Amino acid sequence: DIRKFFRINRKYQVFLWIIFLISLLVRLFVIPKAHLMLNDEFMYMKTGKDLLIQNDIGNYRKSLGWPFLISFSFKLFGVNNYVPIYISAILGASTIVLIFFMTYTIFRDEKISLYSTLIFSVLPIHLKWSGSAETNVTSLFFIVFSITLMFLYYRLKRSRLMYLSLAVISFTCVIRPENYVLIPLFFIGRFIFSRKISKKELKHLLIGCLFVFLIVTPHFLRIAGWYSEHYDQTREDDYNNKLRKNWSLENLVENTKRYGHEIIKWDYLVYLIPLFAIFGLWSRFGAFSLTYVVFFWLFHFGTWHNELWIRDRMFMMFYLVIIVLAAKGIKELSTLFKGKYKQLFKLCSLVLILILTSFQIKGIVYGEAVDYVSLETQIIEKVEKELQGCTIAAAFPIAFESTTNLTAVGLEKLIDPKINTSNSCWLFFEDFYCIKDWSPEYYPICNEIKEIHNLSIYKNYSYGSATYYFHKVSSP
Repeated sequence: DIRKFFRINRKYQVFLWIIFLISLLVRLFVIPKAHLMLNDEFMYMKTGKDLLIQNDIGNYRKSLGWPFLISFSFKLFGVNNYVPIYISAILGASTIVLIFFMTYTIFRDEKISLYSTLIFSVLPIHLKWSGSAETNVTSLFFIVFSITLMFLYYRLKRSRLMYLSLAVISFTCVIRPENYVLIPLFFIGRFIFSRKISKKELKHLLIGCLFVFLIVTPHFLRIAGWYSEHYDQTREDDYNNKLRKNWSLENLVENTKRYGHEIIKWDYLVYLIPLFAIFGLWSRFGAFSLTYVVFFWLFHFGTWHNELWIRDRMFMMFYLVIIVLAAKGIKELSTLFKGKYKQLFKLCSLVLILILTSFQIKGIVYGEAVDYVSLETQIIEKVEKELQGCTIAAAFPIAFESTTNLTAVGLEKLIDPKINTSNSCWLFFEDFYCIKDWSPEYYPICNEIKEIHNLSIYKNYSYGSATYYFHKVSSP
């Protein structure tokens, strides 16, 4: 049944694989490879290494899916901080192929599928984060995979497809916490697609519901406990000096007012895409998409996480359905034209979107911090042999613990009056976080270390406009 379902014209298959190969090559060899969320990415890698070597996750209490995949990748390719970056790049390119099959499963239209694939392949934010080891690109891959299987089940109504869909959704949930919204979305989508349901299918749905509950509940309780313990507290809002909690209606309202418009910000998304998406809403997928957006919106904007300085990576999950709807909208609007003008409209629309998007790529992918985060990533592998036997004081010691056997501590250790650096090798790592404009939190500590200790340059590394130093530390 599935083979018959996916009978795709060879011409479109050729186009699809050309897009995939170009996307893969760009992500592997053109896009900068760097840890963009430095602390988080190093934490995922350390947990992956601990899983592989010690079969233990230590104190890690966030979502386990990505560290598990990293651990498996380390087993195949060795422990290196570039391994998860390249895995992310491969999954990013593979997402492009999955989007074609997802769109085809939804609309049964090869042209709409190709349009959505082509537009998403050049999405600047997806390109940017495909070069990092953050969870978002991997998460999106599994979201697309889940939705593809969901709609395949809606169309073919095979119980095996339902269980497979729920199994993939369950794993997707352990990649990122917001993905838990896919569980209710699966059941709501089934009734959006068709309200008729047999007793046999209802029985399987109830069994499937129990199956998902048993699989995901332990992990859900684990991360819910961590978020509650770690984040569910009143904290000072850096923007308006108000006290607020992690999960609240106030957050939803204020974050929506402050950041909601950024989803269709020109820097991130060409305005033509959401404009065309409006004309793609008149379908059952339109109702599904609105439900999808509402669920993810409630989760994303209801937390204080939007106060973090990088939000664009969170928008990819919204862009997924916006782009698919835009592809549908282009097809719908083309029916207003006849003959050769119909094809001309579709061609001009796609070319215009691709041209305008190409102007956004440089600013987003090659941002002003790219040299600094790239050097931060490169250094970890370079220094493992050179700095053995020394204790490194760094803003994020986990960077050195993630994929190496080096000993590292926090910068605070060097301002402790009890510290004795005379009998052993101590190094102060002056990096990205010692620059005032980038890190006002650690900049004063770096300055205090320079005032307290006698420092001499032990090693220095440069990349582009960035230069970092390892200073040999000795007490005055």
